[in-house]
Amino acid sequence: MNLKKIKPAGHRVLVRPDNIETKTEGGILLPENDKGRKVQAQVVGTLIDVGFSAWRDFGKGEPWAKAGDRVMFAKFAGIEVEIDNVPHRVMNDEDITAVVTV
Repeated sequence: MNLKKIKPAGHRVLVRPDNIETKTEGGILLPENDKGRKVQAQVVGTLIDVGFSAWRDFGKGEPWAKAGDRVMFAKFAGIEVEIDNVPHRVMNDEDITAVVTV
């Protein structure tokens, strides 16, 4: 299913996982079936949108991440959806495990 826009409902969030690298910095092409690489790439991404009740059941209900933040999330969290031919994931707010800062 290719969607133009999706709004997470309730306590869910929308994350765009990082792209999977297809070649090394030196230009060596990586095999398509390199599963370790794919799984690793699926744990970091950008938080795109947050449902209206996300994180309200935890402590003071203050969100610990906002749209635009780089986040880590559980490897197999949520469901995959495509928005403009780009894979995204809709997952529960509690599947966000960390905010990544540089």
